Amino acid sequence: MRIRLLIIIVILAFLATGCGQTATNIEDSIISLAWEIINRDIENLESNPAVKIIDSKITRLELVETFDELADNPIQVYALEYRLLPEDLKKVVMAGGMSYDEEGWLTETSSMGSPLLVITHRGDEAELTGIIMTGETAGKDGMEKEVRDLLERKAQEEKTSVIEENTVPVKFERSGNEQKIKTEDQNRR
Repeated sequence: MRIRLLIIIVILAFLATGCGQTATNIEDSIISLAWEIINRDIENLESNPAVKIIDSKITRLELVETFDELADNPIQVYALEYRLLPEDLKKVVMAGGMSYDEEGWLTETSSMGSPLLVITHRGDEAELTGIIMTGETAGKDGMEKEVRDLLERKAQEEKTSVIEENTVPVKFERSGNEQKIKTEDQNRR
């Protein structure tokens, strides 16, 4: 009886460790995706040679909504708030509703609101589907509409990409009143 109990405890410990590891991996993936967005923003700001960002931090990364029925895989929406500290705030062009706090840290807020990360879960992996902004959403219904629109745009982009990959360049040759079409494949012969 004690051996069975010990075996059950060991199995439960292994299962708990494995499940916790998966959750940690997903959390780490989501944090990495958030830093990708922040680093893009830093690169954008530093494209002005006068601007140098000397520090950055995530102040909020919170799951705000989950949609299980919009796609084959669950979709989660995370609120992302962060701060960027420029070396000299006066050199930053404050465009598009940008703001800063009393300590001189730039905030993520723009005229369109704050970013919401739309994450698709595929098994143990999290993939950034895109970003929507809080200014575009109004409650759960508004957020669901924005996520649907984002998914439709992504699907259209993927279709366009496939079409572009499968197109054959065409050259037109005109000889008198005739017009001939030659593809690159015909020109190689």
